[in-house]
Amino acid sequence: MIRYRARAAIIESAPQFLVRLIARFAAEDRYGTSAIDALGRLATAESRAELKRLFDHVRDRRRSAIVLSLARVGQRLDAEFFTRVLHDFTADKDARGYAILGLGHIGGDRAAVSLERALPTMPPELLRYIATALGNTRSRLAVPVLIGMFGKVPEVYAVCGGLQTLTHRRSCDADAPASSTREWRRWWSENGRTARIYGPDNCPDAHRVSGDSQ
Repeated sequence: MIRYRARAAIIESAPQFLVRLIARFAAEDRYGTSAIDALGRLATAESRAELKRLFDHVRDRRRSAIVLSLARVGQRLDAEFFTRVLHDFTADKDARGYAILGLGHIGGDRAAVSLERALPTMPPELLRYIATALGNTRSRLAVPVLIGMFGKVPEVYAVCGGLQTLTHRRSCDADAPASSTREWRRWWSENGRTARIYGPDNCPDAHRVSGDSQ
């Protein structure tokens, strides 16, 4: 009991100098994820490396917990890892979904390109994650990719949400994807080079909430 409490206290406080010990706890605990969460909270290069190392050595539900912990950090240096998970068919759908959202959290043009390239291999139930992540990238490259996803994603609202996050335009009819596609293609053709691109943490200006705003 004393040993268990000491172990729990280490995991809870997650001191940086005990990263390797916490990583050992994570490897030993096949049923819990508290040590994995602690490594994610530390968010150091060493703790993130330990998480990625563990991902490569386990084949259970801890894999999705590892990817989620890293996705919450959103460290740009982990983009390559998330891209690898996207194409890892031994990873479960939760792990791949968290990898998608991790790329969206990191954002940027490279993340948008990685998400676009993953589209052909994504199962239908993960396409909405792609749409959401693209909307979070703050990348101009993501807009035409999202427009091309109309009619391909079962949850059209995810495409509309991604486009609205990027552009703050609300001209999107989830019940009429064909007309929405035409409208967005027209607008992007006319405004794509000059339209301001936003991120999920930007609030729209009061005068930019109409359907015709750029």
